[in-house]
Amino acid sequence: MFTIKYVRFLPHCKYLKTLKTGVDYSLEHKIDKDFFAKNISLTAIVGQNGAGKSSLIDMIFRIVNNVGFCLFHDIHRESADPLVYISGIQADLVYEVNGTEGTVFVRDGQLYFRFGEKRYRFTLDIKNHEEPPKQYTDYKDVLNLSESERFKFQKEMALSFFYTIATNYSIQSFVAQDYLSDECITIDHEDPFNPSLNDPLLTNFDGSWLNTIFHKNDGYIAPLALNPYHSDGVINMATEERLVIQRLSAILIEESNGHPFLPDYHFDKMTLNWKPRTYREKFHSIVDDRIKLYPSKREVERHNEYVYDEKQQWVYDDHKDIDDFKAICRDPDSYAHVILSALRCNVKEDMDDLQVYIRMYVVYKVLSVAAKYPSYYGFSTDFGNIDLAFCSMPAIDKSVKSKSNLEARKEKLRMLTQRVKNDKSHIGLKLRQALNFIRKTRKIPSSSFNEEITYDDYARILGIQNKGMKVEERMEWLPPSIFHTKIYLRKDHEEDPIPLEWLSSGERQFIYLMSTILYHAINLKSIPKNGTRIRYKNLNLILDEVEICFHPEYQRTFIKRLVDLLVRSEINNSFNINVIITTHSPFILSDIPSDNILCLENGEPVKTDKKLNQTFCANVYDLLHNHFFMDQFVGGVAADKVEEIIKGLDKISQAQKDTSNESFKGLKAQLEHLQEMINIIGDQFIRMKLQEKKNSIYKDNNLRLEYELLSERMKEIERKLNKNSHDTN
Repeated sequence: MFTIKYVRFLPHCKYLKTLKTGVDYSLEHKIDKDFFAKNISLTAIVGQNGAGKSSLIDMIFRIVNNVGFCLFHDIHRESADPLVYISGIQADLVYEVNGTEGTVFVRDGQLYFRFGEKRYRFTLDIKNHEEPPKQYTDYKDVLNLSESERFKFQKEMALSFFYTIATNYSIQSFVAQDYLSDECITIDHEDPFNPSLNDPLLTNFDGSWLNTIFHKNDGYIAPLALNPYHSDGVINMATEERLVIQRLSAILIEESNGHPFLPDYHFDKMTLNWKPRTYREKFHSIVDDRIKLYPSKREVERHNEYVYDEKQQWVYDDHKDIDDFKAICRDPDSYAHVILSALRCNVKEDMDDLQVYIRMYVVYKVLSVAAKYPSYYGFSTDFGNIDLAFCSMPAIDKSVKSKSNLEARKEKLRMLTQRVKNDKSHIGLKLRQALNFIRKTRKIPSSSFNEEITYDDYARILGIQNKGMKVEERMEWLPPSIFHTKIYLRKDHEEDPIPLEWLSSGERQFIYLMSTILYHAINLKSIPKNGTRIRYKNLNLILDEVEICFHPEYQRTFIKRLVDLLVRSEINNSFNINVIITTHSPFILSDIPSDNILCLENGEPVKTDKKLNQTFCANVYDLLHNHFFMDQFVGGVAADKVEEIIKGLDKISQAQKDTSNESFKGLKAQLEHLQEMINIIGDQFIRMKLQEKKNSIYKDNNLRLEYELLSERMKEIERKLNKNSHDTN
């Protein structure tokens, strides 16, 4: 079992906002360890807006980020921002894994890590050469480790620590500029005067540390990933839609009929068709990366609008990339030829466009892996550029003068290709999908894929079963990324399938959240246990403001569906899982015992002498009052109207004591108006009590009221009689 026990902040800790120092913010799973399911702990943080929930989560992010920097600052992340260290933090984070306690002590520029008998320290205050406090002198200094010792240490510490997947789909969350005031430092790896990592050059980091920890292609090294990705505070929903389709496909195909992924829906079909422009627009000129090799028709037309010299105008050729790729593949010294030969899937002259294009994608994928992932850093200098797909080696590398050097370069490229092919983690997945497609379609005409087909058709053409695999196995047999896929669901008891994009915002939110968790967990699981990569075995899920867009029924069933998904996908057999949920939903809270709930008020935990009622299976009104500190349980307008009714009835009751008839003028209209307001109140108890109060007015002074009302009625009749008599005369 894995649980975060508590977080404590010390004096002079920055960025606390409403949080307090010297207080234990307990997040511990305190009930039976298998209460929710095997290897799954679950706690919640609740409180009013401004109580400190988001501030506490942000501080946890900062601490975990600093751990990631200290562990992996020496690892190059080509496709990710540099890891940074956040200064000014004075905090302890205490967690437990299978009975062994771990603690992270952050003391500004010094970080100490303890797990069982393991003791390590990271001293980043090199400028001041501060000595560690006496209680930490027996902690081993990581910066003094050799390169081989450091790698062994990194793998060991990853197993002792945890990987955090965090989600918050609020547009106000994860806005990088909100964290610009945080003081950050990083290590300048490219400084020519930086002699070694044992004497690193610290430099100020001017950007936002938040941008460095969104999920990127670092192979799950840094122990924190935020979702969804924000670009300067903006979520690209088109990208999110594309990602969710990739993440969902295998899950939905292998969906259990009795356990649908989305409540009230079942997977109907997935359609796919070949989209040849998907990747060829990615390639740029080696000489000038601002110039696309194969601009789209629209880009060509836009260019020609502003160019009057015919010699400078572009000519759009829809087939040029295919022709160019065929030509470059004939050159034995080209990158494409070497890669495809190593995979035994060379381009032939009589191949149709789809078969050529899938091979173009294979070359692109091998080169992109070298460009992105830290575990392939040794290949990035030579091959980390996707534009090499259309180049020959001598043409790009002027230093290659001898045949032996050229052969050595080819051999290194073959090694890269084979390594990506044999990489059984998520890094090699898309290449394996493409190679599976090539292997199964060698004798199948590409015309079979020219029209939109279903995945069932795709499976039949390839000769594989269309259902009945494990999710990880099904992922190997999904269509390569050159295909455009579309998912359709069928709602219970309805005949027509519904495309994914037609679902409501709440339904799509549920899919985005669940598929994100499962996607990252499966990727983490795919990393070999005994390989050369960093692998975590403890998984921390932080689901912030989880009920956004959810109907109360989705809120009510969310915990059960989350746990069911983790169990059905067997993620809990691969990881110790800790879940932290922040919520304003009493429906979610009613599935969590109060021992597992941190209740915040004005930035600190509710004191133990303020006894909280049990939450598990509790009444919603009690949860709102005891854990969300609510005194009203109706809307603000409704509360004002109830108060207006009470004041109106009190005013009428007081008026009865006045003996003058003028006090009762208009009384009937007032009573009728108040009765109309009482009639529309939905809460039966409130409506009953107001009705009793109104009826008591009649009961106490019924005769007086009746007399006054009849008098008013008589006066009205007399006025009408006089008017009629006057009109007759």
